[in-house]
Amino acid sequence: MPIPDEMLVDVSHVGISHEHPDHFHIPTLKRIASVAKTKPTLIFPWRMNPAFQTVVEDLGFHFCLAQRDGLPVELSDDFKVSWYGEVPGDNNTIIINCENKIIVNQNDHYTGDDTIRKIKEAFPKIDMFLTQFSLAGYYGNRDDPNTIKSRGTQYHIDRVKKYCKEFSPVCLVPIASYVYFCDPYNQYLNDYAVTPKRIFEEMVALGQNVQLVMPRDEIYFDSQLILNRNKTNLPLLDDLFKTSNKPINHVQSEDLEALRKFTQEAIQDVPMIYRFFRGYKGVVPVPKFAVFFAGGILRIKLLDYEDQCLTVNLFNPSKSKIEACNHLFPVDLEAPSHQLSYLLKFPWGEDTFNITACLNRRSKKAWEFPMIVAQRFRKHYQ
Repeated sequence: MPIPDEMLVDVSHVGISHEHPDHFHIPTLKRIASVAKTKPTLIFPWRMNPAFQTVVEDLGFHFCLAQRDGLPVELSDDFKVSWYGEVPGDNNTIIINCENKIIVNQNDHYTGDDTIRKIKEAFPKIDMFLTQFSLAGYYGNRDDPNTIKSRGTQYHIDRVKKYCKEFSPVCLVPIASYVYFCDPYNQYLNDYAVTPKRIFEEMVALGQNVQLVMPRDEIYFDSQLILNRNKTNLPLLDDLFKTSNKPINHVQSEDLEALRKFTQEAIQDVPMIYRFFRGYKGVVPVPKFAVFFAGGILRIKLLDYEDQCLTVNLFNPSKSKIEACNHLFPVDLEAPSHQLSYLLKFPWGEDTFNITACLNRRSKKAWEFPMIVAQRFRKHYQ
């Protein structure tokens, strides 16, 4: 449901948590810049790489880097915003301090314990806590439902409970999980999703105030207004999460020869040490044993092609090839060709490959391959 232009004309600042395309959405940013009365400022968490500043300025924004240690960016006398993060290039928890109301927007961030402590010290009372609540990623192979329920469904319910216990917010606002999985190879995840109704009932049972919002809803601080609107929004959201009548998006398969070439180029771009070693213990490099013992060979079954495998050669990428699956050699990974193509081409491909969950991991090597490819783009995350 697009936001109408009249709601964007007065935008003066846009805060970004991280650069994944569902948070740093270039078409939306272009639209904001085109309709805003004055040139807006985009606030971005600190990065060493200057590429994002160039992109943001080309979109029509002023650019501001925010420190990720809680140092506030002052937008006015009574409006300050702070970013808290841990791993360089990763997600952030954003704290909005407006007219003495404290809003914690955790979005997709898994806020670390030390960061939680710093936030609680700086903001003893938290009025509103916004966080994701449902699945978005790989939690187990699709033929292993018990693992998906444990690591996916129950984990996310427990996650919300944990952070509410830590932050003790006056009100919880479940956000960032209003999705359904529409690829033929990940639609199975819809059966494990945590619905707004379920998280509402789980948290209310613990005595936590919850505010359910629909697109374009304002955030309320008045408890009676929240209660009244919840009565309207709860059945609407429950209906929204019924996926039986929602379409499935069939993406065109990648050309097999093109996929082979993408694979060869991607692996060639990764220094040999990153293909076979995960780091150092002191001065001694730590090998990726699963890759070493397999002779640098990894076999990927292409789910959208009948009986076709992409055989990756990490020692000699030019020998990577498309071939018929050989049942004498076990498959390490299963995925459709379009998801592999995205993994190979984009800096955020590793994360997206995991989030879309159109895959089955059949060996330890299946965990190594996306991380090896990601080294091709490691400079983007500095």
